[in-house]
Amino acid sequence: VVDEGIGISTENLEKIFEKFQQVEDSFTRQEGGTGLGLSISREIVLHHGGKIWADSTINVGSTFAFTLPFEEKPTGAQDPVVADGEAGPREHAEAAG
Repeated sequence: VVDEGIGISTENLEKIFEKFQQVEDSFTRQEGGTGLGLSISREIVLHHGGKIWADSTINVGSTFAFTLPFEEKPTGAQDPVVADGEAGPREHAEAAG
């Protein structure tokens, strides 16, 4: 995600991924928020073995990015069984096609 906002100082970049943290600024206080969005995103990405980071320049904007590991399914691998008995992704695609 790229924005052209007010930017975040280098010393605050690591803090923004902590729970309930916001950059101390009149703009962020005016806009509101709980400071949980990036913390939750970080936990999800790390849980899946990925990395998340932000780059920012004051008065230019910020870039937020993440990576996740990817493994291709072996040929002939089956979709997982859904616990509630609904069709898996392959069956939904075939039904829609």
